[in-house]
Amino acid sequence: MSVDKSWLNSPRNSPEYEQGLNSFIEMCKGQIDSEGNVRCACAKCKNCGLIPFTKMKFHMYSFGFYRYYTTWVYHGERPRPPVIVVDGHAPRNDKDGVIKDLTGKRKEKDANLNEGNSGTKSKCVRDDFEDIFKEELYPGCTKYSTGDFLAKLMHLKAEDELTDTSIDQLLKLLQTSLPKGNKVPPSCDVAKEMLKKTGLGHQM
Repeated sequence: MSVDKSWLNSPRNSPEYEQGLNSFIEMCKGQIDSEGNVRCACAKCKNCGLIPFTKMKFHMYSFGFYRYYTTWVYHGERPRPPVIVVDGHAPRNDKDGVIKDLTGKRKEKDANLNEGNSGTKSKCVRDDFEDIFKEELYPGCTKYSTGDFLAKLMHLKAEDELTDTSIDQLLKLLQTSLPKGNKVPPSCDVAKEMLKKTGLGHQM
């Protein structure tokens, strides 16, 4: 089900903005951490830090909504699956539409699959996408799937312009810190490969 975001174009003092913001705040309740904090999507914080959940509404009215944050991966919305159309031509994998939503940037590039086995490849991409977004990040984890984790990692890397080495160090720390059986990739290169299999390849 798509999320209504039309209110973002309304003035902050309008009833439409207030109603939309209230719906967004309600959606965010599932992302509050144990200390009552949540990432703030206002134009000042830009999801870079945690603030008390009770202050988010004030920030949204004071600073407005961060305009490049178009798929709310930090607040309960999942990235769109790749759109694959098979109509006698080579299918187009709209992975760049997902990248735009996660990073606020768009690079136009079609990913054409070989016509001879396009149906098989398309099915594999869909299956991999579904599997990775159903898979628990670690046993008993209900907040994030492996796909959610990778999408947020991708957004963080692009947003803060982190190097591959920085991501490698972060992943190693998380891999050893989280419970056994976690699906945290051991390196940035492995994370890239995991994303490519789902059709969400990204120049990380």
